[in-house]
Amino acid sequence: MTYRVEIPPEVHAQIDAQVAYLRDEHVAEFTMADWLLGVYDGITGLREHPARFPIDEIRTQIRGYEIRRLNYGEFAVFYRIDDDRRVVQILTIRHGKRQPWLEEENI
Repeated sequence: MTYRVEIPPEVHAQIDAQVAYLRDEHVAEFTMADWLLGVYDGITGLREHPARFPIDEIRTQIRGYEIRRLNYGEFAVFYRIDDDRRVVQILTIRHGKRQPWLEEENI
């Protein structure tokens, strides 16, 4: 049975910001397209077996609910699973070096 994946506008904006950063760095269009396709493939791939990625223990303790982490290159996609509704909620995407995940964020 598959899950529905919810990607909030904030996450789309984070992805768009990364594409803009790559463009500012004069990265080739095909490289940007490949990165973008890979990120969305990883996220939409959570429809099947979303629990296959590890639980992020620190963020789970901070938030009080289970948060998982999908790694894509130097990026991490943080998400939670709602088994009752069969929904995967994407919480945020972060570049490991450029955007640290802050405890104060409301995700």
